[in-house]
Amino acid sequence: MACRAYWGAQSEAFRRGFHVGAFAEYDAVSLYPYAAMLQPLPHAGTRWVRLESLAQVEEHEGFGTFTFVFPRGTRYPCLPVHRNGVRRLVFPLQGTSSCTLAEVRLALRRGAKVKVVEAYGFKPGPRERDHDVSRYMRHFLEKKAAAKRGTLEYATAKLFANALLGKLAEKMHGSGLLDVEREAQLHGFGPGLGAAIHGSPLLRASLKGPPDVGSAFAPEWATLVLGRARALMADITARGALLVSTDAIICPEELDLRCEGLDALESVGSGMRLEHQADAVFIARARLYALLRRVEDVGPGETVLGRDDTWAVVRVARQGTSESEADFAQTLLACLREGRDVAPTRIRKRRLTVEAAVREGKPIHSLVQEEVRTGFSWDNKRRLLDRDSKPFTQSTDTAPYRSLSRLEAGERQRQIREGGARPRKSRVPAHKMEKALALLSGGRSVREVANELKLARSTVGDIKKRAGLGTVEPEEGGADA
Repeated sequence: MACRAYWGAQSEAFRRGFHVGAFAEYDAVSLYPYAAMLQPLPHAGTRWVRLESLAQVEEHEGFGTFTFVFPRGTRYPCLPVHRNGVRRLVFPLQGTSSCTLAEVRLALRRGAKVKVVEAYGFKPGPRERDHDVSRYMRHFLEKKAAAKRGTLEYATAKLFANALLGKLAEKMHGSGLLDVEREAQLHGFGPGLGAAIHGSPLLRASLKGPPDVGSAFAPEWATLVLGRARALMADITARGALLVSTDAIICPEELDLRCEGLDALESVGSGMRLEHQADAVFIARARLYALLRRVEDVGPGETVLGRDDTWAVVRVARQGTSESEADFAQTLLACLREGRDVAPTRIRKRRLTVEAAVREGKPIHSLVQEEVRTGFSWDNKRRLLDRDSKPFTQSTDTAPYRSLSRLEAGERQRQIREGGARPRKSRVPAHKMEKALALLSGGRSVREVANELKLARSTVGDIKKRAGLGTVEPEEGGADA
C-alpha cells in the first residue's frame, strides 16, 4: 500500500498566459527535510491497524486507497490521481486516490466527501514522533544553517539532508543496453544487438526483471514524508497561487499565505522564503514560466536574463526546452513583442552518452546536431476556461477536471480539432435519440438533456447540430467541461 501511494510533488499551473501585476515567487525552505521532521514515522514495534472509518483517519498516520468527491467549484483539489501510462499526477474533483492520511485530512477540511476503500495506519506515540529520521534531518539542517550559502559546507549539508529521502525508495534496475551490447560482442556477435533490442518491445520485455532495492529501502517512510510535503504545499497553494512547482509557488504579491500548513513549517524552523518579485508573469504550463520586471524598475545588482525596451526577464523555468536561460529569455521577449509564438529554430549540439549511442547505433561520445524549437503548449492537467485565449497577449483562468474520464475526453477532443484523431461514432439507442430530439426541440439545453438521458454532452451536442436545431453554446457544456 505504501508503494501504491508513493508519488512525487504537485506541479500545476492554475492560470495560463501573460499577466501584468505585482507578483512574487516563494520557495518552501528545505521542504522535504522539514516535512520529515513533522511527519510521525513507524518503527519495528509500531502497531499497524486496518482503518475502517474516517474517524480513524483523523487520529492515525498511514496511507490507503480512497474514493472522493470535492464540492463543485473547488479550485484547488488536493488528492492525487495517477493515469496508467502517463507519468504525471492530476488533481480532479472526483476519483480514486492512493495517498497518505495527511492528504485525506486536508481534503476533508476542504469539504470533500471521502470513503475508505482500503487503508492502514498507526497511532503516533513519542517514539513515532521523535524518530531517527527527524534527528538526522535536524543535525544536517543545523549544519546548513551555520554555513554560508554557496560554500562547500552549505552544499554538503543540504545534500546529506535531501539524499536520505531518495535512498528510502531507491530501486535499481537490471542490466542496461550497454551491458547487453558488451556481452554480445564478447561472445562473438557483431555490433548492433543493443540497438535491435531497443527497437523491439518484445526483446525489451524479455530482458526486464524485478528491480533490486537499495539497502535503506523503507517505502513506508518515503511515502509518509512525500505525502506530508504535498499536503503542506497544497494547503499554502490554496491561498490563491497562480502556479505550484514542487516547493515553489507564484502568487499575487499581497497574498496572505497564513494557513495551518505554513504554521506547521514555521514551527520546526522552515517557512516560505521570498525569492523573486515581478511586475508581470508569463505561464505556458506548470514548469515553463517566467517572471518579468519593467526595465525602469530593475534594481542595482538584480539578475537579468534578457531585456528589451519594456521588459526584463529575471527568472525562468524552462523544462522541455533545449535553450539556455538567456536564449529562452530572448525567445520569450520576441514572442511577447509579436503577440504570438515566434520561437526560433536553434541547432543543439550534444555528445551521445553510452546508452544513447547503443540505442542509436553510433560510436560512444559522437557529436550530433539537431534542430530544436521551444514549444509553449499547455500540459492539459487542468481545463482552460478560455481555450482560445492568446497566451502572449492575454491570460485565462483554469479549473480542475471533474474526473479522469473528463480529462481524457478533453484530450481526445483536442486531438480531433488538431486533426490527430477522428471522432468516434456513438451508437445511441433509437428511443434515446427520439427523446433527445423531443427535449431539444422543446427548448431544453444540451446539459439538461445529457443529464436526464445519461448521455455525454458532446453526443447530445452532435444530435442537436445534425438535426439543425441550432449551435451548441459554450455555457451548455461540452467534452471539456
